[in-house]
Amino acid sequence: MKLTISEFGRRANVSVRTLRFYDEVGILTPSNYNEAGHRLYGLEELSKLQQIQSLKFIGYSLQDIKGLLTSEKDTLDDFKDSLTLQLQLLENKRKEVDQAISAVKRTQTITESGHPITWTLLSSILFQEEHMDDQLQWAKENLSEEIAESFIDVPSSDWERWDKEMLDISTEVKRLIKNNIPPNSSEAFAVVTKLTHLFTENVEDLEAFSKQLEDMQKHFDNNPLEMEFRFPNTFTQEEADYLEQITQEMEKQSRDSSPGH
Repeated sequence: MKLTISEFGRRANVSVRTLRFYDEVGILTPSNYNEAGHRLYGLEELSKLQQIQSLKFIGYSLQDIKGLLTSEKDTLDDFKDSLTLQLQLLENKRKEVDQAISAVKRTQTITESGHPITWTLLSSILFQEEHMDDQLQWAKENLSEEIAESFIDVPSSDWERWDKEMLDISTEVKRLIKNNIPPNSSEAFAVVTKLTHLFTENVEDLEAFSKQLEDMQKHFDNNPLEMEFRFPNTFTQEEADYLEQITQEMEKQSRDSSPGH
């Protein structure tokens, strides 16, 4: 029994457009045509369509499916050999989807916080979510194991708190700049102190961490683009410059107050 393309598509729950496309690319070509030249489909085509749908369901591309279904020999052996790779691809895809869900939830929490938000801040957080594995690998390669672990073993609840505190700091920095608060003021010092504490609260050996940061900064000074590509700034350029001025003022004050100065 042969069916027209529209009837076959209706019974198989596949659009006529899809069936025509499958015919054009040679993945499902009907073996018969009626006198008017219209495609006719039967049980043989149904069996092949079900194979296509099954392989699509587990993530194979149409190009891969065509290769599997048109191979004249060892088709099942080829399919068996490809399953390991296909499983890895699906697991990687699932990981990407999980990361995307985490990023959306984290961003949603931030946008609903009531704090003023900039695209610079949102982009840096989304970049961190997308490239977290790369950033952690870089930390392992360039920082001590203890310090790297302090940034790796962070539960999601801590990230939520970290985001909230960063938003508080970002809001305060915007206020200081708007009100022309000088970088050597106590208010300015307080915001950098809070920011420093946030980044070092899980670090036990602050002296070693400080030394490694100095070495890392020298590396980035010699490779300025690497910093921007690997760790996008949370602050706008104006805010970053202001924070740098505050840091310089704090260092100057520390030198001036040191014994023997």
